[in-house]
Amino acid sequence: MRLQRAGPQTVNTRCAGVVRQVIRETEKNMLVSLECLLARYGIVLRDEEGQGLIEYVLIAALISVVAIIAITAVGGDVSRYWNTVDAALT
Repeated sequence: MRLQRAGPQTVNTRCAGVVRQVIRETEKNMLVSLECLLARYGIVLRDEEGQGLIEYVLIAALISVVAIIAITAVGGDVSRYWNTVDAALT
């Protein structure tokens, strides 16, 4: 058997491939563990179903936050305007 010295690029490429493989396996194991934990409480993850619903919920939540911030920022001015209109009418 003859040993050859590998260049740093070759070693880095091989190591990177091994690291990617380990990361993929770890992610897969973590997802399986999460699915088992959620299944214990009756929550079942589905592959792609419900993704659109979650996106709509996130958009609605973002719009709600923006609306609350806008109402809080402008609420005092609107209240003063209506009080002025009310005072002018009475």
